[in-house]
Amino acid sequence: MGHSFHGTHLKMFATSREFMLRRYGIVRGEELAETFRRRGIAVYPRTLSETYPAGIIANMFPGTPPSAHKIRTVAGMDSAVAASRRILSLLRQSGIQGDLPAPPDMISGQGSRRERYKRFEDSLDAVLCAVAALYHGEYGSSMVFSDGENGYTVIPEPRFT
Repeated sequence: MGHSFHGTHLKMFATSREFMLRRYGIVRGEELAETFRRRGIAVYPRTLSETYPAGIIANMFPGTPPSAHKIRTVAGMDSAVAASRRILSLLRQSGIQGDLPAPPDMISGQGSRRERYKRFEDSLDAVLCAVAALYHGEYGSSMVFSDGENGYTVIPEPRFT
């Protein structure tokens, strides 16, 4: 399914258990829910959904390139760090509170620059996915892409102007 978010066209799809098992060998949301249950964290019996960080960025923060925070080349590292700082700032401006990940020191640190940034990038994507869950579950403010049978993908709709 194609969809345009404020002029940015993205391909969206509804996920399914079968796709997750085929692609990753597990259903990540089910694994996470089980980890929560084992630790005594309440997990409500809801259907699991998938989300898409590029769609979240495109819909919540118009004008921000949805994949600008992804590193593709070493030359693009500075640009990716700048884009990630912008996304973090926009999250805070939209009312998201709490500890958000910080881009790593790109001059020194453990591991290669690429490895350090990739760990941060994964953390930022996880925050974006949590924002999608918050908007969908708590605010009822989301777009749902589904084929009506296999599963669905949730993208938050901005609540703030």
